[in-house]
Amino acid sequence: MRARVPVPDQQASIPTPSQTVSTSPSAVTSGTVVLDVEQGGIVVPSFSGKSVRSSIELAQSSGLDLEVVGSGVAQDQSPPAGARVVNGTRIKVRFGR
Repeated sequence: MRARVPVPDQQASIPTPSQTVSTSPSAVTSGTVVLDVEQGGIVVPSFSGKSVRSSIELAQSSGLDLEVVGSGVAQDQSPPAGARVVNGTRIKVRFGR
């Protein structure tokens, strides 16, 4: 469902580098910050031992961009298999005999 919501014109006041911005409640100057990061993205598959053609097909079906270096079968790759990346990330695969 789509809806159009009117947004009134507003001006934001952006502080200059010499202005002090306050927080409420006051910010602490020491301590620990805990970030809860969701594990998202695509897990990079292993291209090891695959031909150029099958590597291209695997990359496309995984939502990745493949940079082919050489010919033959896949020897190594970067980022490595198992790494989490965002959709469209370029994976460099070196091929050899």
